[in-house]
Amino acid sequence: MPQRSKDGENELPSDVAQAVEEKTLGSLVDTFPLQRRGLFTFKDTRHLVHRFEQGFVDDPAAGAAPLVALRYDQISWVRQAFVKHYVNHYYNRTTYSFGIRSTGGQVIQWKGSYFDSFQGSRFKSDGRLPEFGTELAKIVSQAQLPAHLKALADGKALTFGNVVISQQGVRGPDGVVPWSQLEPLDVDRGVAMVRRTGHRKPMASTYLASIPNLPLFSTLYENLRRPRPT
Repeated sequence: MPQRSKDGENELPSDVAQAVEEKTLGSLVDTFPLQRRGLFTFKDTRHLVHRFEQGFVDDPAAGAAPLVALRYDQISWVRQAFVKHYVNHYYNRTTYSFGIRSTGGQVIQWKGSYFDSFQGSRFKSDGRLPEFGTELAKIVSQAQLPAHLKALADGKALTFGNVVISQQGVRGPDGVVPWSQLEPLDVDRGVAMVRRTGHRKPMASTYLASIPNLPLFSTLYENLRRPRPT
């Protein structure tokens, strides 16, 4: 039967309701439109994302792509990127992209735009989908943190984009640089940069969009940089 949200509204199409039942996603929390900026306002693309208690359903416009339902525990990584655009020095929009990979290898893409200021409602901008994508990356990262900490403790190296980290440090062109010699992670214009103390040129860098589970990477990097008790 059709699913409804906790407040009894937002009846869902039968194919969405069937996917929710098959994946046992629970009750509907909210539905987000994927928007892109038009000439004067933001336009819905007919691509919807339905958020539930235990996951979400990706519901693209008819014929664009198949409907996909995923539980949170079936997601292996989330990649995210945000770019602010200006026209004649005036803020025009923020574009975003999310890549979400299931444990089975399927990848879902969200690419849209919104207005991230108090004037957003004036332009009919809805920023809930990129907010959910950012939260989703945190949910997946938190769930995967224990396994990654164990991998590091077991002596394994982990790769995030072009940056390779281990319990000993970050791999550079001349070998591994110890954590005690590394600066805090620097982010500029969508690029994460690893700098050695006293050096201006990054020893390693990678685009944020290429990093799977950015919150996980940031947490591991800063935790490893902290001095360990002796």
